[in-house]
Amino acid sequence: MRSFLTVLVMIAATICAQNLDLAKSSQQAKQLMAAGRFAEAAAVYKALVKAVPGNAGLLLNLGMAQHMAGEEVNAIPSLEAALKLQPALGPALITLGEAYLRTDQPSKALPVLRKAALLDPGQLDVRRLLVQAASSLNLHEEAVTHLRKLLAAEQNEPILWSMAGKEYEALAQEAFQDLQKLGPDSAYMAELAAESRSRGQQKRAAFYFYRQALQRDSKLRGAHAAIAEIYHQTGHADWAAVEARAEAGLGPLNCTAEKLACDFAAKRYLPLIASAKLNRTAASAYWRTRAWNALALEAFSRLEQLPDSAPKLELQAELLRDRRQYAESIKSWRAALALSPGNESIEQQLVMTLCMAQDFAAAQPMLDRMLGKEPGSPALNFLQGDVYLNQQLPEKALPYLQKAVAEDPRMLQAKASLARAYLQLGQADKATVYLKEVLPTDDDGTLHFELARAYRAAGKAELAKEAMARYLEVKGRNDEAQAQLERETEISAPQD
Repeated sequence: MRSFLTVLVMIAATICAQNLDLAKSSQQAKQLMAAGRFAEAAAVYKALVKAVPGNAGLLLNLGMAQHMAGEEVNAIPSLEAALKLQPALGPALITLGEAYLRTDQPSKALPVLRKAALLDPGQLDVRRLLVQAASSLNLHEEAVTHLRKLLAAEQNEPILWSMAGKEYEALAQEAFQDLQKLGPDSAYMAELAAESRSRGQQKRAAFYFYRQALQRDSKLRGAHAAIAEIYHQTGHADWAAVEARAEAGLGPLNCTAEKLACDFAAKRYLPLIASAKLNRTAASAYWRTRAWNALALEAFSRLEQLPDSAPKLELQAELLRDRRQYAESIKSWRAALALSPGNESIEQQLVMTLCMAQDFAAAQPMLDRMLGKEPGSPALNFLQGDVYLNQQLPEKALPYLQKAVAEDPRMLQAKASLARAYLQLGQADKATVYLKEVLPTDDDGTLHFELARAYRAAGKAELAKEAMARYLEVKGRNDEAQAQLERETEISAPQD
């Protein structure tokens, strides 16, 4: 009996010693996490998981440490194992969702993050991740749902208004694609073309398309009023009065027969969209397009109304650049830089926009200074090379473009510029190698034309002929499309 009791005491002492060691290790891991030494913490947690298998909390801690150390490939199985043991473990769901997103797996992230949001609907960080996942999968309506919840809590956050505007634009594009299928020759298509030209200050083109819309539907609301506005802007007040009377002659809206138009006029955009989705017609697609576009304009307007800050001005600069309003974009980048001096990200975006605006004199000294700090940057080397190339200095451009491609072989723009440099330097064979790689990005025929030149210079006449034929095909198609888009008439008197 005494011998047996002695053994029990020894076992108890061993267990106590093990528990004490585990407790010390756990405390050490916590301290490492607090100090930001995540990789070291992950190693300690890995040992703890081995010592105490099947513990969801330890697996969660291990996964979080690996995730914060940037070890997503290791974090994912750790977090999946934790959730297998405890499926409703909120922090594990959130961290796993983010890990999936970081490894470009939005389809796996989405259901995990949806579950996390159900467990804690007020968790805004989860909503942000859900927006990212849904948008990546082109589930723009779901992304908008989460964005609206975020905006209800954070109305002064510039990035949210910018994201909302872009999501609304994506939904408008989806609705427009439906209209193209349901009513390709409808008055609705012509009216949207006119509205687009009008926003771009292309008055003559807008006038033409509004006239086209009325030829297809003489009772289309808003077209006469839009033409009247164009007349006012171009100094034809008498003609404007005629069009205003024509619009008034259509009478007031009949909200029973024209419910969608009434909802739009009252700015009830979301109810309009919900109603329009019930019917698959050209009219419903048209009103959905207009409603989503109106919501996008509202979002961008809210962004503009926020107090100036570097993040707000950056977002505005990006939007302006996307619209090819380079002068306005440059102004916004410079204003952002004034509020955040020395911000290298803003400086790089500014110099990129200067290059797009072909203001090489302003871009050159900035690039020289920035490359002095980051000589290995693929983006900066590409920009520097492209600046030299656009100034007809291919020998100076070559080493920068070669370095950009070597540092980032996926940078197709750099490869296209490198091909042009080789071609200008008389190295046609090298040019063809890169031109063939970037051909899938050729939307205007330019690269096929350059390839034809390269083949001709290399003495490959048949290949040059094939490339030139393809260039002429693409150019012809684009010329036809351009003629269609630019078909303008003189702003003439009202039609009888």
